[in-house]
Amino acid sequence: MKASMDILIPCGMDLQRKLGWISVCTNRHKTKCSSSISPLTNTFFVNVKLSFRDVLITMYLFVKKITEAFDLRVHLNEQSMCPTTLGDMFSFYREIAEVFSSNNSKKLGGQGKTILLDETFLTKRKYRRRRTKGMTQVVLGIYCREDKEGLFFLVKGKERADFWPFMKKHCHPETSVICTDSTRQYYDVQNLFQEATHKRTNHKIGQFVDLHDRSNTINDLDNENKHLKKSVVSRRTPKMLPQYKALHYYRRT
Repeated sequence: MKASMDILIPCGMDLQRKLGWISVCTNRHKTKCSSSISPLTNTFFVNVKLSFRDVLITMYLFVKKITEAFDLRVHLNEQSMCPTTLGDMFSFYREIAEVFSSNNSKKLGGQGKTILLDETFLTKRKYRRRRTKGMTQVVLGIYCREDKEGLFFLVKGKERADFWPFMKKHCHPETSVICTDSTRQYYDVQNLFQEATHKRTNHKIGQFVDLHDRSNTINDLDNENKHLKKSVVSRRTPKMLPQYKALHYYRRT
């Protein structure tokens, strides 16, 4: 961390100066020009009041995933920044990732490519209480094997009506192969595509890879689901899950 901060310092400006400054006309006294412009206009940092140096440091910590308590404690002891401020900036950066993700409308797959489809479940743990339906959140995963790109969507349920609109919108219609498990939500899913072949594996009997067709598996997507669950650090508020989901997409693409 010390080495990284040394690199940030020699840039020819006061890094302790807070963001929010504006540029004014140099002839304002002679011409009575009242025009001004802020370099932060139309940026994510328009209302940020931290110093330029602290903003760069929080961005570095966020990008490098330095979130362990010990690492943060060492950093905060060296800087005049409270843990609440750092947490607010991390939440702010997750919101930026959410905006980036929401503006992405690309379709996965295409001619000669394989799409994997699967759902996963995120549950909130309650001490000495059984999990109820309200504690479970369903996430639909769409993954292109050749491009190694995936999208994840928080859906209302686990029925066909919940899944198919997302698959139709985000899967290329010329995709050649669709791989799923054998649950009923995916029956006839090939009808969403022009000439796709639908391959299925039966997870209920322990069949995760077809013995006669090694490409018939959704293990790649299952692995992405595990990474997604690990990336969801907290769900104290309803907005946090979409933020972490968007952040996972941003970091994996």
